[in-house]
Amino acid sequence: MKVSVIIPCYNRAALVGETIRCVLQQTLPPDEIIVVDDGSTDNTLEVLKSFGPRVQILQQQNAGPGAARNAGLAVAGGDYVWFMDSDDLASLNKLEVQTRALEQSGADIALSPWIKCHLEGSRALAETHVLQQKGLPRSMAQDLVGRWTVVLQTCLFRRSLLKQAGGFDPTYMVAEDQLLFLKCLLAGARVIHTPNCLIVYRTSGNNKLTEKGCVPERRFLDWSRFLLESRQLCLLAGPDPLHLFAFRLRLWNAWRDMTMLKSKQASEMCEEITTCLGGSLHSPIYTITQKCQQWLGGMRQRLFGDRSPFALRAGSIRPEQIYLISDLGYALHNRKQ
Repeated sequence: MKVSVIIPCYNRAALVGETIRCVLQQTLPPDEIIVVDDGSTDNTLEVLKSFGPRVQILQQQNAGPGAARNAGLAVAGGDYVWFMDSDDLASLNKLEVQTRALEQSGADIALSPWIKCHLEGSRALAETHVLQQKGLPRSMAQDLVGRWTVVLQTCLFRRSLLKQAGGFDPTYMVAEDQLLFLKCLLAGARVIHTPNCLIVYRTSGNNKLTEKGCVPERRFLDWSRFLLESRQLCLLAGPDPLHLFAFRLRLWNAWRDMTMLKSKQASEMCEEITTCLGGSLHSPIYTITQKCQQWLGGMRQRLFGDRSPFALRAGSIRPEQIYLISDLGYALHNRKQ
């Protein structure tokens, strides 16, 4: 079974080299690494070319991460696909662990734990506990439209599933990965947890794909659109997610964001959300619940050291995970140290 790694990249000359080296050093090397340069204006292309034939380079005008991933997927020849972000790192055993897990289980997606770190010199300053440390949420589709967020680089997909899901919607600048994952879940994908590998999610970069070149209004609009489109997809597959309070609360928050924007698109989105929520839109329960969640998050932070939503199943880092990070050349420290 062949493995393809697809890395969308935009103005990452300072970071993408480390990411590619991390992929090349995997204990189970991928069969191909495809980097899609999404119209970079720095010397990213020069860095990519320095890897020679080990990396296949695709170039396109700046069109966003979804379009870049689709371009890579169109030429990928692997049975399994790993979408890696161009600034993050993975434990060197990730492909070996997840490929073996998919082959032995017959599952469609393998998903690993991940940790947010500020990488500084040879230090990895942990900003959270390890997320998805304790496994996956029970009802992933419901949680995904509620308070859960999937990090795409933690996953290894069967390519046949991605084809069935139709790839990424290139009209999104953010949330295109969440939408694809939801489509996979609604198509009946089986997801397994692979706790013995790890993604290090870099927080020190100032040009995340979801932030660079994407103004705040566009982010708000895309997240609102994701919620509305998710509802339509869920309705085709089963129950209306409006029955879930977490989804209604998220819609309400999106409505508040839209009311602060002055564009025609924002006004139209406001109307759509208002139609969805109907008479409950101005209920005080949303404000009360949000304040309670903030309070509970603060309590969890003080008591357990992490305030992540329960669906992220956070847990303290294990000794073997510290070793996995050290294999990448970093010594793990708490952010407060």
